Amino acid sequence: MPRTILALIGHGQWGKNYLTTAQEIPECHIKYVCSRDYKKLLRYKEIDGIIIATPPSTHFDIASFFLLHAMPLLIEKPLTTGYQDALRLLRMHKESAPVVLVGHIFFYNPAFLRLKTLVPHIGTLVSIDSEGTNFGPMRSDVSALWDWAPHEISMGMSLMGASPSAVQGWSLRTKISGRETDDMVYMKLVFGKISMFSKIGWLSPIKTRRFTVTGTHGAIIFDDMHPVRKLKQLSGALRAVISYPSYEKTAPLENQLREFISCIRLKRKPRTDLAHGVECVRVIDAVERSIRQKGKYISL
Repeated sequence: MPRTILALIGHGQWGKNYLTTAQEIPECHIKYVCSRDYKKLLRYKEIDGIIIATPPSTHFDIASFFLLHAMPLLIEKPLTTGYQDALRLLRMHKESAPVVLVGHIFFYNPAFLRLKTLVPHIGTLVSIDSEGTNFGPMRSDVSALWDWAPHEISMGMSLMGASPSAVQGWSLRTKISGRETDDMVYMKLVFGKISMFSKIGWLSPIKTRRFTVTGTHGAIIFDDMHPVRKLKQLSGALRAVISYPSYEKTAPLENQLREFISCIRLKRKPRTDLAHGVECVRVIDAVERSIRQKGKYISL
């Protein structure tokens, strides 16, 4: 089978990550790279799909252009920076129906996927806690909410198999980034009787990426910053029994890119399809409205 030919729009850090990752996948070749004149890519009929790794504020314009031409797309998170724009993309997609994968990378993280299989072993689910922080990088086009929350929300939705029924949000606003924005965010996502609490932002001196699930008979901790043991399971009456579950060691970005290639070839729906991306944006939008209303409980 011939290699899948891809084009990459955006040559920042994530764009470079895609270029490096694609070199490990013999089935694909990123043949074209551009940052601005993306419309010219339509000249090259050999292109099978396009990766959009540009700043979030540009996603809607770029994605809408290629949806009009039924081009398969991999769009980095967040899908858009507003719910109405996300809905517009969804309506356009229903007319052209190409493959669209939204880059919620933890859906392709082997350690997180292994965590999901272990949840039945810790009894009845009690709570979910997550934390994603770092000192920077501070974006000029979106707040920390739109930059970081797609990870937390998509993981929560993946674990629970549903969208939250309600949300609350609070934020710390500063001008450290050069403009006043939500630099640290605290979220509560309600999934029926289970609540998920998250702390995210770019003002922490310590980089964290942790997701903890607690049940009546134990807990599982996913720590993506740990170089070797990303999963820890606690059990026993005092949670004193510690084990380190195994998981595949493949790179999440490679898994995500392979999913995109497979979906293009087989014309199937991705795990993180456009509808999933739209739903994540809907939840982020609700959290932002709650923040603006001082933590108001927002039903979805």
